[in-house]
Amino acid sequence: MRWFVGWKALFWGLLMVHFAESHGPERRQAYLVADLDSGKILKKKNATSECYPASLTKMMTLYLVFGALAKHQIQWTTTFTASKLASQQMRSRLGVVPGEKLTVKTLVEALIVKSANDAAVVLAEGIAGSVPNFVQRMNAKAQQLKMTHTVFRNPSGVPDARQVSTAKDMAILTRALWRDFPRYSSLFRLRSFVYKKKTHYTHNFLLNTLQGSDGMKTGYIAASGYNIVTTVTRYDDHHQRRRFLCVYFGGKSGFARDQAVISLFEPILIDQQAMSYDIKSARLTQFHHLWPQKNDSSPLLVRASICSSNQLERLLKQYSQQQQRWQKSFAAKNISTFLNQVTF
Repeated sequence: MRWFVGWKALFWGLLMVHFAESHGPERRQAYLVADLDSGKILKKKNATSECYPASLTKMMTLYLVFGALAKHQIQWTTTFTASKLASQQMRSRLGVVPGEKLTVKTLVEALIVKSANDAAVVLAEGIAGSVPNFVQRMNAKAQQLKMTHTVFRNPSGVPDARQVSTAKDMAILTRALWRDFPRYSSLFRLRSFVYKKKTHYTHNFLLNTLQGSDGMKTGYIAASGYNIVTTVTRYDDHHQRRRFLCVYFGGKSGFARDQAVISLFEPILIDQQAMSYDIKSARLTQFHHLWPQKNDSSPLLVRASICSSNQLERLLKQYSQQQQRWQKSFAAKNISTFLNQVTF
């Protein structure tokens, strides 16, 4: 019976992908680079063109979760029960089973690090009672933040032709997360977490290759291409902090997307004289008791190229190795390789 449920989820997932590609906005490259603190736009292309946000959607889901935490409506140790709907979500997912209880801490880790669609549904149902109720809150908050070209239809970003956003709107959401919940911003730097004794690693390789990266969120569906929202913290020669954000839609691959972001950041960081990186900014000081990290032995200030050739080579190998692992995994399970293009 479980195989039937799995193939049923696959069928509806592929159907949604086909519908999104046939009836929604065309896939395009769009980006916006801005000063995170002032909001000043430094570079843009198609910044108000509607695109599919894919898993960037989870940033709004996290915004509402952080709001509930800040208002003490829930706690990190609060547990939510996984529903049948959550267990039927397409990948990327944790693999929850109906009736399973998960803490808010685990679900937030799963959203940020693994981009788990089933975790997004568990949080939505736990906070608002149902996915439709939660989506209503997402859209209300989007309107309040003046994300004028954004419509949410689900809390995860799985394909839906009616779920759209823009680079400008995602930049607005990024600034709102930093402004309204600065104490939680460190969570976006998480590189891994453990669930059922298995370690899951981040999809955001810029955390390892772009000095000063604060993380944020990656996203992919076939109709959108490879998307990312990332922020960078640097310091000038006077040790004054400078923070920048980049929203990028429509990469042809994860590697191409990351290189495009680096190419967008590099001239701006040089022009703004923000070439120093404070290693302390990469530590999870607010949540050390929840996510203990090893002390970093790097020097306090590092002046170096944004991304060395050796780092780029390692990044490319990581993507290649990950792709090979996925292909072997799907082949072993006799599942269509088309699944690899559903959601990421």
